[in-house]
Amino acid sequence: MPELNSKPPLFLQITEYFRKLFSSFMVWLQKKNQWIAQKIGITSRRVFQIELGALSAFGFTMMQIGEWGLAIAFWVFLGIILFSKAFSWEGIQARKALTIFLRLLFAFGALVLSVVLIMITVLRKPDSEPWTSLQRLWAKPTQPLVIGSYPTGVYGEPNQKAITVDLDIYNPNEDAITNLDLLLNTTKFYIVGGISQMPTGAPDCKFTGTIPNDSRITLRGADGDSKLTLDAGDLFAHDNVFQYWKLWCPRISAGSHLRLQVSKGGGIDDSIHLFGTYELSPSAGNKVVKLEKAVPIAH
Repeated sequence: MPELNSKPPLFLQITEYFRKLFSSFMVWLQKKNQWIAQKIGITSRRVFQIELGALSAFGFTMMQIGEWGLAIAFWVFLGIILFSKAFSWEGIQARKALTIFLRLLFAFGALVLSVVLIMITVLRKPDSEPWTSLQRLWAKPTQPLVIGSYPTGVYGEPNQKAITVDLDIYNPNEDAITNLDLLLNTTKFYIVGGISQMPTGAPDCKFTGTIPNDSRITLRGADGDSKLTLDAGDLFAHDNVFQYWKLWCPRISAGSHLRLQVSKGGGIDDSIHLFGTYELSPSAGNKVVKLEKAVPIAH
């Protein structure tokens, strides 16, 4: 009766396959290191140590100068070298099971080290920075925000007329803008009743009525000694009337609209002034853009 060929367990077959795969890479690396060692007069082991140190130094240097993508590339390459070194280790000839265990332990340690370094890099990268400065080379030119205003209703007495205006802020770029921080006021009349956001794809924005620092008025009595200081907040704030309204919006996606409804005193012969800043996405160069625009109310 012919003997059956016994095969090693599947787990051992897999580990042996990876050992041969990574061993071939280490053989190629060792040949390169031996050639370098002969040229500069040191051992190939010393060359390997210098390579590991150089990869670590370059990785941390890339983090310091904001080249986060290159830093991750160095950590990945460092992990591959250490992982290959662990799997290609010859081990202890008389202790095969112990050799396999130590190979897996060292390989797992190399993998964990690489993952931890990548996680540190990702966590340290500010959201406002691109992964690499090279992104600026292919960044497309940005276009200014498109802003329009349109009257939608008139209410109040003839001598105390007020209107509602739809203010549309459109982002025509292929990337989102963030941290839209604006002050709004009108040319002729105060904004009354506040500002509200109409349903759009933009996240919820915040609106706050504000009063300039120089809004105090001092009135002197006929006797020249008595005086009364009035603040614009004392006159208008209780009616939700402010000279300026502050608008802050965290994000307007690419090709999206931010629609606001503004209630203001007077008629439509007026303009809405917007001035402030917003930020471009990291892929567009991470710029802070200043915005100062007077938007006439379309008749």
